[in-house]
Parts: sequence; structure tokens; C-alpha cells
Amino acid sequence: MIDDSILKDLLKRISNGDESAFEELVNKTEKSVFSVAYNMLGSKQDALDVCQEVYIKLFKYLGSYKIDKQFNIWLYKITVNCCYSFIKNKGQEFSSLEDLKEEFIFNSPSMDEELSNKQLLTKALNFLKLLTPSERAVFILRDVNNLSTKEIAKILSCTQITVRRHSNNARKKLKKFLQSNKTIFF
Repeated sequence: MIDDSILKDLLKRISNGDESAFEELVNKTEKSVFSVAYNMLGSKQDALDVCQEVYIKLFKYLGSYKIDKQFNIWLYKITVNCCYSFIKNKGQEFSSLEDLKEEFIFNSPSMDEELSNKQLLTKALNFLKLLTPSERAVFILRDVNNLSTKEIAKILSCTQITVRRHSNNARKKLKKFLQSNKTIFF
């Protein structure tokens, strides 16, 4: 997400009152934060709302950040917790296929291929709906963002065994989901 030397420089500048340093920190981390939020929530607008909340909390609590902690883990933790709060307050529903479709470009001139792409996106949404928020968080952090079990355990404030259990449950659900939807995926 962000290099340690750059981070230390930014944090020093922020503590000295340099407002542009916080903006630079946001610019360097916003893609990763948005990616986690979008994959957890399934809606571009909801993800943008959560990102705004993440950066408000980051600004508010940056003074309490301990330099010996991994900043990336801390920021992921804030992001996941904001997503959990959002899901709790709004409900666990994903938005529509139209929201997901904005993120993909259909380059196929064929209507059959476009229909197949839409069906695939619909199935992906349906799979993510099957996961609990904890399973979804682990699935996204591990299988999309390639974080280690140890890092995810720190982010979610749980044991590595719990992370592996959530990952295993998500993968079992994925396998079952793929087997029941062979015609779309194969």
C-alpha cells in the first residue's frame, strides 16, 4: 500500500501541520481502501461513503497511531470496521448489477458475450451475498488483496485459526456455488 520511508515522512509532515501531507497520504492509499470497501459492500456509492468515513477516522485518530505498528494493517482495520458498521446500519444487501457493471467494460460486439458477462457479474454478486461479513472480509483480504493470515488476524482482531476457518468456509461456499452454477462458469 505505502512504503515505510514515505509513510514516516508523511506522518512527520502531518504532525507538523502540513495539510498537503494528509492529502498525499489519502492519494497514496485511496485505491486500496476503495478496493476493500467496494468488494465488501458491492456498491460503488456505498464504498465511496465508507472511504470518506475511513479518512475522517484516520484524520481523527492519526495522533494516536503508534509508529511501531504496521500502518497498512491499521488502515485496513479501520476500513473493514467501517464496512462492518455500514453493513450493520444499512443491511447486508449488495446493490444492483448496474452498479457492478460500471466497473467493467464490455468490449464484445456480440450480444451473446455481453449477456454472458452480465450473467457472470450477477453470479459473482450472488456468491458474495452468501458469505457472512466476516467470511467476506477474509475472502477479500486474503484472496483479492493477498494478505497473510497473520495480517488478517491483526486487522480483524481475531486469531489466525479464526481467519483460516472463515477462509475455509468461504472457499467451501465458493466451491459449492461454482458446482451449482457450472453452466455460467464453464
